[in-house]
Amino acid sequence: MLKLTMEEKKKYLEMLHNPNTLPFTPPDGYMDCLNQVNTKEVLVNGSEGQQIRVWIVTPKGQKPGTMAYMNIHGGGFVQPHHIWDSALCAVMAQEFQCTVIDVDYRLAPDYPHPAAVTDCFDVYRWILANKDELGIDEKRIVVGGNSAGGTLTAGVCMKAAEEGCEIPALAVMLYPECGLSTDVDDPDFADHIDLSDVRSRGVLYTLMYIEEESQMEDPYASLLKADEKMLKQFPNTILVTGGQDPLRFDAEEFAKHIVVSGAAIVTKRFLNSKHGFYTRLEGEWQEARGFVFNQIHHFMDR
Repeated sequence: MLKLTMEEKKKYLEMLHNPNTLPFTPPDGYMDCLNQVNTKEVLVNGSEGQQIRVWIVTPKGQKPGTMAYMNIHGGGFVQPHHIWDSALCAVMAQEFQCTVIDVDYRLAPDYPHPAAVTDCFDVYRWILANKDELGIDEKRIVVGGNSAGGTLTAGVCMKAAEEGCEIPALAVMLYPECGLSTDVDDPDFADHIDLSDVRSRGVLYTLMYIEEESQMEDPYASLLKADEKMLKQFPNTILVTGGQDPLRFDAEEFAKHIVVSGAAIVTKRFLNSKHGFYTRLEGEWQEARGFVFNQIHHFMDR
């Protein structure tokens, strides 16, 4: 496993945080969705003494129903929460007239694995403990995320089963990272990383997120390492991939693994879309949202 010094990690972190690496040009009027919701920032006390920032998003004009959607943003466990995450949460709050809890977990390299898993599960437990105050039904909690957030979504579901908590009613996994890799053919990889390449960027994210090679075997880091025992209580799941995304194969393989739970697993590959399309409003994002929204309604409205 290639090792990066903290100095190298900080250098690449600055490059990754350049807005040009995360293009986002929303359609005219799309961002008006932020004006149609109420947003409240809350600090959740975590199990390690940390405070986790979350935003509670509800539709304006009426009391939301008892469904909750916990959103976990992507970004390779390294990129910060983005305006497109806020916009997606606003859209979700309106579409489902529900309460959305948007999670701002700790990021690598300052907080490597398993800090993000810990934070997301701590927020999930906080939602359960505060269900009455939030006005939600503990049996109507959807957990969803894109990219690294999809990975962490699965982590929350597995951890809930491990800890004997209420299992989420539904998992929404959007092009998740399911098989971390640090395989590089070029010994000078760290000297000329192509940030426009999804695979290269993924290796860099992993090198920042994982400190020891042994952690690559941790199912909470590499989902394909999860065994049948860990997956036997996995909830109903919606899993979306992009046909132009190299992560699609591992994600679709993970969908096959979770069928041991006996839950309903609905998957769809959007053939002409790249990684990140659902939140960055690229490719077939409208078709994908229509599919995901219809499936959530199918599972949660009955």
